[in-house]
Amino acid sequence: MILLTIILFGVFLQAEFEDDAPYLKQRLLTRIGVLIIIVFAVILYLVRFCISSNVQNIARGIIYVMVSMLANWRLLYDVNYLTYVRRYAIWEFGHKMLFACFDQHFVRLAVFNVIDTLISSGMSIFIRAGTEEFPYRWVAFTLIWFTVFPFMTELSMRHTFARKCDLYIARMIAEEVTRLHRFVLNSTRDMVIVHGMDASASVLYVSRACGSMLGYHQRDLLHRSLVELVHPQDVWKARVL
Repeated sequence: MILLTIILFGVFLQAEFEDDAPYLKQRLLTRIGVLIIIVFAVILYLVRFCISSNVQNIARGIIYVMVSMLANWRLLYDVNYLTYVRRYAIWEFGHKMLFACFDQHFVRLAVFNVIDTLISSGMSIFIRAGTEEFPYRWVAFTLIWFTVFPFMTELSMRHTFARKCDLYIARMIAEEVTRLHRFVLNSTRDMVIVHGMDASASVLYVSRACGSMLGYHQRDLLHRSLVELVHPQDVWKARVL
């Protein structure tokens, strides 16, 4: 336990960012939180023979939840500007991590299950929150179930979380494009999809009526990819109309 707290202390003190000069309060709170965890862990170690195993497990759970909160503090603190994870390590303690993404357009929560994945020191995930290019506001939750004897896995860089995000976005765009096509086809009966040699490079031709509904003109749609043309707000606009 003491070795674990020493490792955590070194990690959180080292995991400071060179560009974090404005965040002195955040860094101070992080250090205070680490010191509280260390004191709590040392007390638990000294009185381990005087308390029952159930109380020890509850105390360990409290320590690990506090560590999880500190690990996610950066995400929750700066979520309105730029959310990123950089240069800090989360060790594998037989735990399960859940990352949740709030989709502002459709007001839904997408939860990514990252099991046996290590976000290691040196890994960077840069996600801007609330921009037109990436209209999502990210919140990170880490739910942890620890084993009795925690162990530290080998540090490695895994991009499972980033890949899951990319797959979700691509799948969401494909689903919304299909819904938009089906809606327009059922409503106007005036839509033609021309497939080129590449099945993914489709060209959409619409009439003046469909153009007035979606805000696009036929000349704007020539030789353009559907992903470039269809925006999540278009589906909402079409449903309203």
